[in-house]
Amino acid sequence: SFWFGAAALFLSYLQETSVLPPERYPSLEETWPALGAFRCWMQEQRGIQDSTLDTYQAILIDLLASLGTDPTAYTAAAVRAATNSEDVLARVLAETGVALKVLSGVDESRLTFLAVRRWYGWSPGRIINIDIGGGSLELSSGVDEEPEVALSLPLGAGRLTREWLQDDPPGRRRVAMLRDWLSTEMADAGARVLEAGAPDLTVATSKTFRSLARLTGAAPSGAGPRVKRTLTASGLRQLIAFISRMTTADRAELEGVSA
Repeated sequence: SFWFGAAALFLSYLQETSVLPPERYPSLEETWPALGAFRCWMQEQRGIQDSTLDTYQAILIDLLASLGTDPTAYTAAAVRAATNSEDVLARVLAETGVALKVLSGVDESRLTFLAVRRWYGWSPGRIINIDIGGGSLELSSGVDEEPEVALSLPLGAGRLTREWLQDDPPGRRRVAMLRDWLSTEMADAGARVLEAGAPDLTVATSKTFRSLARLTGAAPSGAGPRVKRTLTASGLRQLIAFISRMTTADRAELEGVSA
């Protein structure tokens, strides 16, 4: 009423004349500490610009409130599997005018294979492509631009880490259990890929493989995209034995690995 209005005006006067310090409201990053970390992660790992993040800030806050505060949980597979993905897409359209579409896991596998084929051309013959993301694993095989086999499995690196390896560093027994479980989960998919034919070239895409190759001695990104980089099974086994005993913070300090 009148007295509340008069009090508010008096406080404003005192602040304007520096008798009282100006009222300060906490920033969104202070209210939501994870929002600042998420923005940094999106910029560093996904190349998202500040202007884009500002546009979707209100939606990001809702996502953090409903899906949690771990930035690595926000993967393409997580969006595909979300029960409210249609509601989120409708809100994006209403607030920004952008009609987003969700690519299926199989289509993602197909398109990644197409990119690999266009890069290497026709001379390699049959290509098997393996792509490990945060939430899913894509496998494909073919001799043409369209793969004969294209699969997507919910076996991404981030997903498996969250669901299986909560300890930091993970225990050896837990790592062994995950390895055995993965062998069973991938048996049918592996058989389907190999039944299509023996590969003339096996290509590993995604940042996960790039980091693994770098840690086993492959050239750094600064050497350019045309430098041949190879990841061997023996080198990978030795690397796993080493890094599986390290904490997340220690692994992030390794060259070629992002926090």
